[in-house]
Amino acid sequence: MSDSGEDDPLAINKLAVSFDYLMYKIKDHIESLSEETYEAVNHKQNFIDKYLDQIQLEKTFEQSDTLIRKCDNLEMELYKLEKIEEFVGDFKNRIAILESEVRALNSD
Repeated sequence: MSDSGEDDPLAINKLAVSFDYLMYKIKDHIESLSEETYEAVNHKQNFIDKYLDQIQLEKTFEQSDTLIRKCDNLEMELYKLEKIEEFVGDFKNRIAILESEVRALNSD
């Protein structure tokens, strides 16, 4: 009977088993790296989405602040117009009183 060493003098069977094991370990490592990469990309995407949401929220706040300032300015202008209307109304009343007094003086 011959040993396995004589049947496989170049240790091809051992080499094939080692190669298969090495391929298995490489595949396992690649899958592990793939999962880590996917998780890292997913985490980064969530971070970016949150950051973009924050930026959008800040833009919305800035737009709201600008709109509020414009509304405040408009309200102030309307208040000024109301005051001018009151002033003109008072002035018309005074003119009417003065005209009445002048007519009363002229009719005497």
